[in-house]
Amino acid sequence: MNNHISDDELLGLIKSLNLEEAVPEREGRSGGEDLPPSGEGASVHVENNQIVVRAVEGGGYPLVEAVPPVRLLKNGKLVEGRTRVGAGDKLEWQIAREPLYAIEVSENKLEAYFQLVSKVRYGWNLVDQPASSPLRIEAVEDREVVLETVNLSEVMRTLQSMGIVKNIRSAVIFQELAHPTHERRLVAQGLRPEPSQDARLELYFAQEVQSSIEEKEGRTVDYRNHLHIPSVKKGDLIARRYPMVPGVIGYTVYGELIEPVPPKDITVIAKENVEIRGDGEVYAAKDGRPRMTGNQAVRYFDIATSYVVNGDVDLKTGNIAFSGDVIVHGSVKEGMVIESLGNVYIFGNAYQATVTATGSIQATGSIVKSHFYSGYYGVVFNRLYANCKALNDQLARLVQASQLLMGVIEAKGQRVGIGQILMTLIESKFKDVPKTAADTLSCVKSIQRLASKEMNDLRDQAGLLTDPRRILGLDSFNLIHALQNTVRETYDMVERMQEIGANIDVGQCYLSEAKATGDILIRKEGVLQSTLTCRGSITFFGRDAVCRGSQLDAQDTITANVVGGDFGGETMLKAGRRITMNRMNPGKLCIGKLCRQILQPIKHVTAYVQDGELMVEFEK
Repeated sequence: MNNHISDDELLGLIKSLNLEEAVPEREGRSGGEDLPPSGEGASVHVENNQIVVRAVEGGGYPLVEAVPPVRLLKNGKLVEGRTRVGAGDKLEWQIAREPLYAIEVSENKLEAYFQLVSKVRYGWNLVDQPASSPLRIEAVEDREVVLETVNLSEVMRTLQSMGIVKNIRSAVIFQELAHPTHERRLVAQGLRPEPSQDARLELYFAQEVQSSIEEKEGRTVDYRNHLHIPSVKKGDLIARRYPMVPGVIGYTVYGELIEPVPPKDITVIAKENVEIRGDGEVYAAKDGRPRMTGNQAVRYFDIATSYVVNGDVDLKTGNIAFSGDVIVHGSVKEGMVIESLGNVYIFGNAYQATVTATGSIQATGSIVKSHFYSGYYGVVFNRLYANCKALNDQLARLVQASQLLMGVIEAKGQRVGIGQILMTLIESKFKDVPKTAADTLSCVKSIQRLASKEMNDLRDQAGLLTDPRRILGLDSFNLIHALQNTVRETYDMVERMQEIGANIDVGQCYLSEAKATGDILIRKEGVLQSTLTCRGSITFFGRDAVCRGSQLDAQDTITANVVGGDFGGETMLKAGRRITMNRMNPGKLCIGKLCRQILQPIKHVTAYVQDGELMVEFEK
């Protein structure tokens, strides 16, 4: 039987009891409100440490108040401030006893401090005073009467009662008692834990492509070959892993253990053409561009292979899908697609093209009416990844619907084959499954030089969904589950190819979209009517570079020259940390969620957030 009370029952019980919040009255205290006088009129005076109240026929009710540290009690209750006294009232007094010392433990419990207020507590005597109104009850210290003396044993007992047991400095306490300074003295100390050291990687290769223009012999300048792709030779040391170091446990003054934050490890996995030796060193097993992919916990090292196009990417070459770097010694023409599980280098322009890369993208010329996606965005917009994701979701819903339908049918005492159920659902409710499977197979077949177990398994298994006869012949969900696992392994494989800090580096950008996990770098004239998004920074290098009619969104900073103009629509810049530019025409700028509409041209602009307020510094 379930005895657990429901929320509705509990609410009804509370309402039936008509509970109200009660405010407890402090016992023996007036709470600051004056107590009315008792009896007839009186006079009050102080004599021989007594507050004497005498009845006075036809007398008034004198005012009496205590001067700290004296505390006044009227009929057994503590009185704060002045009070009127009648003949029936009894007045008593006491001295507020402040502690002679204090022991304070720091918030982190690693230090305990002793502060001596007074070594000796003396007695007090009331000052004799004749009857008057108001009458102030005062007392003076009597240094001939010693009530209490602080000694080392008492302080040690207090520390013990508080549970303070670690590294007690009794000599410091003794010295303070012998020669009081009345300052806070450290008398007990715990041990801070030594922090752990995370595993770390030291790289011996550049992760970014270097761009530089060199002057050749005869004082001519080579503008074509200014991209220098990182490269290593076989046998080169490309990285070293330093293992994590656990921290050392600490303790508080109470003896409680303080565990250090556990260190974070990095798992290093060698892919093709890379060798990892026992001491954590990573070596290249062939010539080529080294690359590191993965996340903070798992890093993969390999030597990227390259697919080189000696000319333009056009209808003759067809779309390019490659499991490494793609190098184009020309331009990418209208309607063409490049999908790379690595970096993409374009020594020319891109016209109405789509380029996705799990690494970085560099284009020396212009990108016009094009879409560039790098890093995480290169994964998301990769057709193989997108199709595998979609197919996995469709298969999960198909299996769930099939099992539900089987349960209903079996409950009626009927029988049906699994293949029949799957085929019926595909033809009626899941018509997209064969098409998605066919698109996935098309992607697999189009990827050059991608030989892996996942790809081979996917090629073999996905064909099942495009063949009705094979579907009808199924007598279990085993092949469907196997296909789901292969699909998941495939899009996980693509996701693992994402490179750290994948940038997009172009000459200029017109009517285009660019999304990067790292930075976006504009080398030449600038950006017109485009959308740029990145997790790093957006930087314009050209002195005359402009940004007009565009939407820029960077999680770190934006550095520009001239922003906005008389044509091209409104320009909006949004950064997570800071925006700097030489000149801004009317437009909008934002730091985080804080925005400002700029209505007049301004120069030398810096925008940032300070104390929760958007600051925009400029010259008119």
